[in-house]
Formats: sequence, C-alpha cells, structure tokens
Amino acid sequence: MLTIMAGHFLPVLEELAGRLVEVTARLPRLHDQVALSGTGRTVVNRVPSQVLLHGLLDSGATASVAVHGGTGSPDGFFIKLVGSEGTLTVTPPRPGTYMHWTDWDIRSGSGEHVAVPDAYRTVPFDPAAGPVANVAALYQQVARALAEGRPAYPDFHAAARH
Repeated sequence: MLTIMAGHFLPVLEELAGRLVEVTARLPRLHDQVALSGTGRTVVNRVPSQVLLHGLLDSGATASVAVHGGTGSPDGFFIKLVGSEGTLTVTPPRPGTYMHWTDWDIRSGSGEHVAVPDAYRTVPFDPAAGPVANVAALYQQVARALAEGRPAYPDFHAAARH
C-alpha cells in the first residue's frame, strides 16, 4: 500500500500541485481479516488498506488525499484540484483503472472536457502498453538527464521523501 499505491500517487500529486512540505498521515485497516482466494481461509490483515494524508504544499495550499488499496474502489481514482481560479477533476475514462496505467478524463468545474496537450505526454498514449510505457518513459527521462549532464529526476532524495 505505501510503496506501490501511495508511492505512485505522491509524485503525481507533486507534478500536479507542488511539493508537500508538511504531512500528517493515518494508515487505517478496514478489515481485521482477509480472505485467501480460492481456499476458503482467512488470515490476519497486517497492512493498511488506505493512506489518509493531509499536508501543506510549498505554495501554501493544502492537500487532502485518500489513497485506497486494491480494487476496493470501483470508480478507480478521483482527483479534485480546487484553486483560486477554478476547479479541475480527474477520473479514469474506464472505471477500475489505476492513474498511472490509463489516460485521464479531465474536467473543469463546469464539467467541460479539458484536453491534455501532446507536449505534456512523455510517451504517446497507448492503453495496451500499460505500465511498460510509463517505465520506459522514466528510463528515457533519466537517460536524457545523464546525456545532458544534469541531475536525474526523480532521484534518490525524491524517492526517500515520498
């Protein structure tokens, strides 16, 4: 939960809204027992099923985040950014997909579709490529940084912070 779902969300939040400079978090477990698929048995649940986070961004804005694990949320992900100049919501075009495995349906506060400029994409969108395309884009980004003689991002410090 922490290293995968929340770990993948935090860099997205940072890209969208800025760096978290203060954070408080809770790690609730919604179920004391979990079923072992196909066995009819249950085991003690020792991991959180959610990360509830409240923080202050470097801009002075606040962020409230609930990251749910597994497939517990049939809608997939939901991001709502509320700013002084308007509101944006981000959802998956197909329910039940993770934010880093799919394109995004971005809407203004009035419900109007907002297109993502091609210049913002690190790789052409191809849902069939899935996470492999995102990993390839990260490697390309690191390779460009090395070729240009600049520090790569994300780096160890970004990973440790997240």
